[in-house]
Amino acid sequence: MFRKFISLYLLLILSLCCMSFAQDAEPFDEAHRLYAAANQMEELQKFEEAKTLYLQVLEQYPLSSFAAGARLHFSRFNVLLQLVDGNDAEAQTEIKSIEADFNDQPDFPWYLYGIGNQYEKLKRGNEAKSIYQRILRQYPDSPVAGGARLHFSRYAVAALIASGDDSAVQSEINSIAADLQGHPDLPWYLSSIIKQYERLGKYSESQMIKSLYQVQHDANELSMSTEYLKYSKAKVQLLIISQKYDEAKTALDKLIGVFSEHPDLPEVLYEIAQKYELSDKYKEAGDIYRQIILDYPESAYADKAKLDFKTAEVMTLVVTHDYDKAKISLDKLIIDFNDNPKLYSDAILKVMGVCYNDYYDKGETLIDGRQPGNELLRAAGERLEYCVQNRKSDENNDANMYYIVGQNFNLLGEYSRAVIYLAKTIETDPNFAKASSCLFAAGQCYEKMAKSGDIPQNQTLDAAEKCYLQVMAKQPGEFEKQYIKRWLEQRENLK
Repeated sequence: MFRKFISLYLLLILSLCCMSFAQDAEPFDEAHRLYAAANQMEELQKFEEAKTLYLQVLEQYPLSSFAAGARLHFSRFNVLLQLVDGNDAEAQTEIKSIEADFNDQPDFPWYLYGIGNQYEKLKRGNEAKSIYQRILRQYPDSPVAGGARLHFSRYAVAALIASGDDSAVQSEINSIAADLQGHPDLPWYLSSIIKQYERLGKYSESQMIKSLYQVQHDANELSMSTEYLKYSKAKVQLLIISQKYDEAKTALDKLIGVFSEHPDLPEVLYEIAQKYELSDKYKEAGDIYRQIILDYPESAYADKAKLDFKTAEVMTLVVTHDYDKAKISLDKLIIDFNDNPKLYSDAILKVMGVCYNDYYDKGETLIDGRQPGNELLRAAGERLEYCVQNRKSDENNDANMYYIVGQNFNLLGEYSRAVIYLAKTIETDPNFAKASSCLFAAGQCYEKMAKSGDIPQNQTLDAAEKCYLQVMAKQPGEFEKQYIKRWLEQRENLK
């Protein structure tokens, strides 16, 4: 259930630290899964399936972080269909609605570019030119700006050819070829100009462009191969998301066979390994990381894969309940990669997350010292504590790290240590995203400390009350809200 990027690892680990919060994390995971599957379907040009998945995200998880992207993608499908059907008024209304909400979103230029392409297919050149010009003016650094320039230039060149200004045509083509060298659509651009010249019977002019076209076509053969590699990668990843692991393995073997010499293969393999990891298939991920290390030792991904391979090894041992070997493997991981900054911000958090998931799957309590995995979790937590104490983490991420350490000690029953780090979380970032969960956990720790008798009961209960009142001032979940109301009422009755 763990998802990519450190923020997602953190989110999941935090969710497992508190059962009520764990329930909130499930919609996040499902929204993420649906959105990722929709993206994969779109890459595979299975547009109806993609549209259905985006709609599921919007209807079932409207408050998730993936809803905005789903709305953008779903809206573009609708607008393209409305334009084809001639429903211009509806299309323009939809575009204006999206523009009002998404004008500053990084994917908005992509949205416009798709509409420009559709206008072009419908032979509506003025509308297409207007959109391409807008992209170039307002979003010159966006990924689609190069394509927009090619399409806009093609209209300009067509007008120059019609007017007989061949020198201006050559000047524009040379400028485009120099600025957009290697762009995958450049051969298409040149080919369209060649065809226009030939329709006019100007074969000498078209011949000059043909020589440039051949150079660009040869240069783009690798680019075309890269596009097919991306398509093959998307197919494997979709099979993994769909839990069709046998089919994914077959498709992966085929991909490796076809693209064994492609320079981008190590990167593609790394991304597929991460997709396996995010689907809790740690052994499969580890096998791919190992392959990158052995078969592509000179690639930039070989060094990255070394830490990931060892981390996947630990996680595989955890999920197979071989805790003794997992502890040995974790100790070796820490020794071998102690100077790697991702050891603490990534690897150890992953291991802790898998440990939490393993415990909750078995329905066990972490405080039970007889648990065979208890020592492993404690070791991982203490290494993370060492990390924050010695500033080995990214300081911008300190609040998250403090929270993880605090919740870890909470679950291990070391409440006095837990409250120190839970308090540091709020001190470091008063607007911490999970401040409510953090304060609630601190209140729970103080309650348990009061029962132990190690600290005067009034002192710990006062501290718990302070935490709970702060939770109520925020936006607690329903479980926390009801629990605190009952607790405060009981305490008031005892005063």
